[in-house]
Amino acid sequence: MTGQNGAQIDYSPHHKVNLVLNTDERRRVMGYLAAHFVGESQQASAAIHSYTTLDAKIGYRVNGAENPWTISLAATNLLDDRHSEYVDTVNVLSSAKYAEAQRRTLWLRVDGKF
Repeated sequence: MTGQNGAQIDYSPHHKVNLVLNTDERRRVMGYLAAHFVGESQQASAAIHSYTTLDAKIGYRVNGAENPWTISLAATNLLDDRHSEYVDTVNVLSSAKYAEAQRRTLWLRVDGKF
């Protein structure tokens, strides 16, 4: 994103693309796959390099539509891409200029109606 003078706005990446495939959650087996690309961005003189992450989820619905229970396994940052997401300007005492992205995280979820 650029400002009125044509210069790139701080924290604004050159490109950002999200691609999501999601199944119908009314089915017994459900899935979700998402790829996120964020292009390089600038903050003053510091560059934040581009990165790509991949998130996924697979779930299974138990019981019928009136009393559904779902068991699912999800992962964020599946490829464990170690990248910086923004310049840390909140903590002025910190010597780190970048905040590290969340590492690969796995989730097990059980939910339902009763």
